[in-house]
Amino acid sequence: MKQNTRLPEPNRQYIEITCRKGKITERVLTYDEMQALDPADDDFYFNKATGEIRIQPQEGEPLEYEDGIPGVGHIGWVLLDQLMWALEYLTVDELYRRSNNESFADKEYVQAILSRLRRAFGESGDKPWFFRTRKNGEYAIRWDRKRSWRIIEKRAMPTSTHNEDS
Repeated sequence: MKQNTRLPEPNRQYIEITCRKGKITERVLTYDEMQALDPADDDFYFNKATGEIRIQPQEGEPLEYEDGIPGVGHIGWVLLDQLMWALEYLTVDELYRRSNNESFADKEYVQAILSRLRRAFGESGDKPWFFRTRKNGEYAIRWDRKRSWRIIEKRAMPTSTHNEDS
């Protein structure tokens, strides 16, 4: 992975959101706690504060990126976000309703986005690892509950109410 150009801020707090075995948890971290995290502990790791992304495919070495995943555009990130947070199968209609994004109204387009996500995550439809599809009945997709994920974000700093002019 190339050298990170975004540096975390030591005086900030960070929010860590994790999902393990279908359970989502959130906690506030200090800079030192964030620095002590090991991205290898998770199947998918995304530190929004530094841009660091790490994906552990079923086979092979981890995939590491900075500030984006090649082949996954904005709509791919929207789909990924919807699937990670849902933890249940989502039909094309449910994806459209939840995201209010016209792109998700077309099943073939959703399948194409999923195909790009799968390639970027080092999997295929024949050997799913991160993304599961249901084809009996209405087509639906979900994040595999056996796969863990962690997202780190900067915590919003409270607005000061102190007025220096008083």
